[in-house]
Amino acid sequence: MNTTPIRVLQVLGGLEAGGAESFVMNLYRAIDKKKVQFDFVKHIEHKGVFEDEITQMGGKIYRCPQYTGKNHFAYCKWWESFFKEHPEYHMIHGHVRSTASIYLKIAKKNGITVSFDGNFRSTLWSFETARDVLSRYLPYVDVLIGIEPIHVYNADGTDVKDGLTMDPSFEDMDRVFKAIDEQYHMKAIARTVRYVHSGSNNSLKAFYYADGKTYESKTLNFEIVDRVGGGDAFSSGLIYALMQNDWKHEDIVNFAVASSVMKHAIRGDTNITSVDQIRRLMNNASFDVQR
Repeated sequence: MNTTPIRVLQVLGGLEAGGAESFVMNLYRAIDKKKVQFDFVKHIEHKGVFEDEITQMGGKIYRCPQYTGKNHFAYCKWWESFFKEHPEYHMIHGHVRSTASIYLKIAKKNGITVSFDGNFRSTLWSFETARDVLSRYLPYVDVLIGIEPIHVYNADGTDVKDGLTMDPSFEDMDRVFKAIDEQYHMKAIARTVRYVHSGSNNSLKAFYYADGKTYESKTLNFEIVDRVGGGDAFSSGLIYALMQNDWKHEDIVNFAVASSVMKHAIRGDTNITSVDQIRRLMNNASFDVQR
């Protein structure tokens, strides 16, 4: 049995107490470090407030050059050398948008699977600007989670997803997934569909695409304790399931949905549960969160 933990590379600007940094650290504190370890690439030279804690928990910290534009080739060379010297990394989690198109491209070139969870906040930018920016990263993505905000063009310049309802049919999702795959060549694509029955009672399902076929999960109904982190729990559940080489596609999408549903029964923004509990929910559709 392999007891070596999976090492995930977190790419950040620095290691100060910012929003992304604090979120990653909350996850890092909660995970079983015998199974998964976080290591960090930072761009800022000075020591951050989290660095001592990271090393105490077994994490490694690397510093890459801060990108200026003028040092483009040196920046690319640093990443090329890094991945050649560190073949132990098979997953990268990028939080630096300004240079993501650089290090994600180099990561994919070096055989690292790149997942991408698109996000939109109307207070940060317009929907069309978000589509323009995020679509630039898609040629370097293997696993796409969510179908907006990105461009997927028809021959006439309209978007394939225009007019898609919040409760799409299987046929519509199959059409959209195949258009995304044709344009960007994905290994897997997934999206959730939420049904809001009341403020405290929702149902959730997902559509998933892999190997040229679309799959639809079970629909799970649940009472909400805390909705924060439900999307992240779906993404992490999907990634975990994809790493299991012997799982069927139906099991992958059902596990991801069950992971998200389980999170809704847990306070806080982290899905502190177990694979066994998620699988019981996936198979029996009943909650038995154990502490």
